[in-house]
Order: sequence, then C-alpha cells, then structure tokens
Amino acid sequence: MIVTTNLASAVLMGVFLVAVVGVVIRLRANRGEPTRQATVADLPQTAVETPRSTAESGPDVGSSATPIGWVIGFLGLVAIAGGGAVAFIAGNAPSGIGPQAIGAVLVVVLGGLLCSYLFSGIYLSLRSHGRKSAEATGVALWLLGLLVVVVIATRLVFLA
Repeated sequence: MIVTTNLASAVLMGVFLVAVVGVVIRLRANRGEPTRQATVADLPQTAVETPRSTAESGPDVGSSATPIGWVIGFLGLVAIAGGGAVAFIAGNAPSGIGPQAIGAVLVVVLGGLLCSYLFSGIYLSLRSHGRKSAEATGVALWLLGLLVVVVIATRLVFLA
C-alpha cells in the first residue's frame, strides 16, 4: 500500500512539474517585445562595429540559448536525480548496482547542480556589473575552488 501511495505521489509531482514548465514557457513567450522592421540605422556603420563571425551574432546560437534546451536538460537531470533517489530509498537497484553506487551518483549529480548554480550566479552577477567574461570566469572558478578547500578543511577538522 505504501509503495502505491509513493508511486502516485511521484506521478502527481511529475505532472505538476511538467505543468509548471509549460506555464513558464508560455509566460516567457508572451513577454516578448513586438517585432519591428530593421532599418538602415540598425546596420553597422564602420568596420569596428561589424561582427567578427556569424557565431557571435547569428540567430542559431545553439541549444544553450534556447529555453527549450534548458528545459530538456533540467527534465533530464530531474529524471536522473528522481530515479536515483527512488532506487536508493526503495533498494530496488538493477542487478549489479549497489546502493553505494546509486548514492555516489546522486551526490555527483546534486554536487554538479550546486556548483553550476553557484558558478552561473557569480558569473552573471559580475557580467551585469560590467566585468569582462574572462574576469567573471576567473572569479567564479576561484570562489568555487575556495569552497572546495573550505569543505575539505571542515571535513578534516570535524571528522578526523
């Protein structure tokens, strides 16, 4: 009975997650500005203003620039983390995979999510305050490295 309740709860949360993502995508599409026709004033006037490559200014930048790419990546990570958590708690791991391996995968996935969240937050904050890309990347990596050193030092002091 408990397994059925947990399964029903997981399915309802999945449906809720998909509904929230759908609403966010629709609201984002509605916030777009009305399109206007390009004029001569929009074109670059000198060689300095001319873009260096089409990759920098082209409309097809890649999956990281589209919201659907982020949504698919997020849903993939949710599926991995959710499936791993269910397998870890229920103990119904596939043959040959122990709970320690599933726990390690969960720690790696959640640690990666935390690090990417911190990195992107620091990077975007510095970029919005006028710093260049190299500076923002350097500071974000330096702070993540400092966080790793603090975690290791804390473990050595309190778990030794």
